[in-house]
Amino acid sequence: MFTLRLHPFSLHNVDYQKREKRIKRVEALALSMPEDRKKLYYADNYRSLAEDFAKIIGNTDLRPLEEISSYPKEEYRIIVDGPEKLSRDLYNKTGVNIDFNKSMAVLSEVDNMGKEFILWSYKAKDWIFFAYPEEIMVPSRQETGISLQELMLPKIEEGFKKILKNLDNYIENPSEIESVHQYRVSIRSFRALISLVKPILSPSFYTQIQDIFRQKGRDAELLRELDVLTQQWDKVRDTEELALRNALVAERKKEEERLLEVLKDNKTVEELKNGLNLFINSLSITDWHNIDGIYLMDERLHNWYRFTLESLWQMEGFNFPYVHRIRLKSKKYRYISEFFSEHITQSQLKHHKDAKKRQGVLGDVCDALRNQEAVKELAVNLKGEALVEAEKFIDKEKARENQLLSDLGFVDTSEDFTVNNKKEIVENNKEQARAEALDEVVEKDETQVDIRNKRENLDENTKKDKPSSLISVFIGIVVLFLIYYFMFR
Repeated sequence: MFTLRLHPFSLHNVDYQKREKRIKRVEALALSMPEDRKKLYYADNYRSLAEDFAKIIGNTDLRPLEEISSYPKEEYRIIVDGPEKLSRDLYNKTGVNIDFNKSMAVLSEVDNMGKEFILWSYKAKDWIFFAYPEEIMVPSRQETGISLQELMLPKIEEGFKKILKNLDNYIENPSEIESVHQYRVSIRSFRALISLVKPILSPSFYTQIQDIFRQKGRDAELLRELDVLTQQWDKVRDTEELALRNALVAERKKEEERLLEVLKDNKTVEELKNGLNLFINSLSITDWHNIDGIYLMDERLHNWYRFTLESLWQMEGFNFPYVHRIRLKSKKYRYISEFFSEHITQSQLKHHKDAKKRQGVLGDVCDALRNQEAVKELAVNLKGEALVEAEKFIDKEKARENQLLSDLGFVDTSEDFTVNNKKEIVENNKEQARAEALDEVVEKDETQVDIRNKRENLDENTKKDKPSSLISVFIGIVVLFLIYYFMFR
C-alpha cells in the first residue's frame, strides 16, 4: 500500500502568474500517481484546499480523514493535513522526521511485513521532475569538508585572469571575430560565479557587482551582434549579393575602432578591478569559510536546472522573454559546471549536456528573432541593393524562425518587441540585476534559508571554538590580500 502525505498550498489570493505556476506543479505531481481511482482524505480545516487539489489531480474521491481506518487495504491513498500532524504521523509510522513545511509531499509504502518506509520526499518546487521521468534528481552533497572559500578563491582568480587575457587579446587582434566573442564569454562566465554565491551576498552588493561586469560585457555587444549578422547572412545569401555584406563590414569597422578606443583606456581595467575588489570584499565579510561550498554549488545548480524544466513545462507557446530567462539559467549551469568540473557528479554532467543543448536550440530561435530586429535598425541607413538584400535577409530569418518553432512544436506567443524592449529583457538596466538578485523569480530562495539554518547550527557547535574561528577569518583575509596583490602587482 502506498500513502502520499501532502501539505497543500493555496491556489487563491495569489497573482495570476503564481497561481498558474502552482497549478502546473500539482499537475506534475499528479503524474506520479496511478491512473486508477484514488481516495484523498482531508482534515476538516483543509477541506477547501483538498478540493482544489482533487480537481487538478482528477479521478479522485474526497473523504474526511476520520474515515481512513474504514479502508485499510487501499493500494494508494492521499492524506491532506497540516505540517505538524503529517510529520508526527509519518514519524510514528516510519521513525523518520520530515518537516512538511519544506517537503510538502512524501510518498511511503507498506511492505508485506507491515513495515512502512519512505520512497521519496519532494519540495513543491521539485514536483516538476515528475513531468520529466527521464531526469535524475539527487540530494545535494553535505559535509564535504570543502568550504565555499576554498572552492571559490582559485576560481575567482582563474576567471578574472581570463577576462584580462581576453581583453588583451582583443586589443591585439580587434578584427578577429573570436577575440571579441571570447572576451564577452569570459565576462559572462565570471558573472555566473557571482550568481553562484548570491545567497550569501547582500542584495545591494550583488546588484552593484553584477552591474559593473554587465556593463563591461555590454560595451562589446554591438560588435558581436554585427559579427553574428555577417556570419548568418553569409550562410543564406547568393554569391553575388555583396552590398549588405559590405555595409555590415563597414559598420563593423567603425564599431571595432570605437570599442578598441574604449577598451584600451586604462579606465576599463580599473573598473574591472573595482568590480573584483567589491566582489572579494563582499565575500570576506560573510562566513563563507564556514559554509559547505559543494552543498551550495549543488543547490544552486539544482535550482537553475529545475527552473528551466518548470519554465518549459509551463510554456504553451514560444515566448521570447520567457525563453530568454531559460537560456540565462542554462548558461549559468554550463559555466559553473565547467568552472568546477573536478567536483561535478555524473548526473550534473548529464544536466550540463542537456543545458548546453537546450541553450543552443532555444538560442537559434532567439538569434533569428533578434537578427530581424537588428537588420531593421540598420536598414534605416541603407539604400539601393543593400536595402533590397536587407529585406531579403529579414524574410530569410523570419522563415528560419518559423521553421525552428515548428521543429520545437511551438507557436510564437511573443509580443512584437522593439530594440528597447529587447534590451530591457536582455539585462540592459539595473532593474534586471535586481530581478536576478531574486533569481528564482517570485519564490523565496530556499537555498538561502538552508544556508542560514546550517550556519546557525554551526554557530551553536563552534561557540566554544571562537578563537580558532577568528583565526580562520584572519587567514582568509590574508589569502585574499595575497591573491589580489599578485594579480595586480
